[in-house]
Amino acid sequence: MSQEEGFHFYFQCHRCGNCCRVGHGQIWVQPEEVEAMAGLLQMSMERFVQQHVRAVGSRWSLLEKPDGSCVMLDEALACRVYSARPAQCRSFPYWPQLQQPGKALRFAAGYCQGLQLFPTLDQWQAVLPRARAILEVEAKELVSTEQVFAAERWGSSVEIDLFLASQQAWTATSPPAAHKLRLQLQELAVAYGYPWSSGPWQRLLADRRQGWLARGGWPQLN
Repeated sequence: MSQEEGFHFYFQCHRCGNCCRVGHGQIWVQPEEVEAMAGLLQMSMERFVQQHVRAVGSRWSLLEKPDGSCVMLDEALACRVYSARPAQCRSFPYWPQLQQPGKALRFAAGYCQGLQLFPTLDQWQAVLPRARAILEVEAKELVSTEQVFAAERWGSSVEIDLFLASQQAWTATSPPAAHKLRLQLQELAVAYGYPWSSGPWQRLLADRRQGWLARGGWPQLN
């Protein structure tokens, strides 16, 4: 696994709506896309443009709400024009600027629950043994990994990767301990540039397992 391979990603949409809420950008739309969205909402194109579109130079962009979310996002965080959403939305996260390592890709992974980045071999070897040492001191090892799947539990990319490599899972003994543990692991990840993500254990485990398998499998843990 090379340094460049460490920046490839696996994507599985969670329909969380986060990509529609980052705000302060442009959601470029073409006239035919505006017409399709207007038709889906049973509005005239002229009325749709007046209410939901702004001009940026010679181009059109969907408006944002005061909180920065897309004007097409409803209160349940669902897109009101999903079946007619613009090409920019359909193609996320396979944008040219996200196809290479850099700030844009890391930023996208920070808000998108379904976008998983993977560590380089050097990061893997540096972080996971240290993470295991932290977990052995600060957390209690589960006797059966089945408990992990049965419980509603929050996890991180570091914990999941360690679980995949060792088939051991840990859990903190109390909420304050869990918070302390999470901060320690996150600080470790940041120190070594290990891609950090967190989410419901079962969903995160599924995403990272599929991502690793798509890359040929996870490395061995020394």
